[in-house]
Amino acid sequence: MKTNLFVLFAIAVSGGSAIGATTVSVAWYNGYPTGTKFMDHSGNYLTAGTSRGGDGAILQLGYYTGATQADPFAGAWVPLTGPGTGLTSTIGDSGQWPDGCFDLVDQFKGDSSAPAIGTPLAIRFYDTTSLATANYFNCVSNTSGSWNWILGTPEPTLTLAIQLSSPTQVWQGGADSAFRTTIAIPEPSAALLAACGALLAFLRRRA
Repeated sequence: MKTNLFVLFAIAVSGGSAIGATTVSVAWYNGYPTGTKFMDHSGNYLTAGTSRGGDGAILQLGYYTGATQADPFAGAWVPLTGPGTGLTSTIGDSGQWPDGCFDLVDQFKGDSSAPAIGTPLAIRFYDTTSLATANYFNCVSNTSGSWNWILGTPEPTLTLAIQLSSPTQVWQGGADSAFRTTIAIPEPSAALLAACGALLAFLRRRA
């Protein structure tokens, strides 16, 4: 099992002093060998890469800026692991797991840069080993509150367990998309914004 340490830095608004932080440990996995493996749009298991780790299909632990327990996918996506974060997280990590499987533990020292207390965390997964070449993704979260970000003393442990039988597990692509990458990239919202921008530019030229 791999353990990452990710320190979120921040300065308090008042006095400019650093805010004290406690550690949140997040165990996230898909329950191999009894759990369901992550798959691409066509139902093929996502690649685990080689035995050295870090080169499988992309996984990201993170949250949405407007997420609530009722709607954990509202707002913009903020990754805590994966490309651009300094923390590697891919399918196959934490040992020589087969395609479609992962088992990770990440420790976060949270402060004002961390998600707000009560924000549901989520797991995104992509169909390739690079964001630049990904065609589809999906995201899973939970509406029970068991995946919500917490802080406190002593150091709490937040465990994220993806279980097919969980009635409160939700998928951004809908219930029929469970464990598969079904949402096209760019996301519909991004594509719509791009189309609107192109239309406005065209209208300005016409004017």
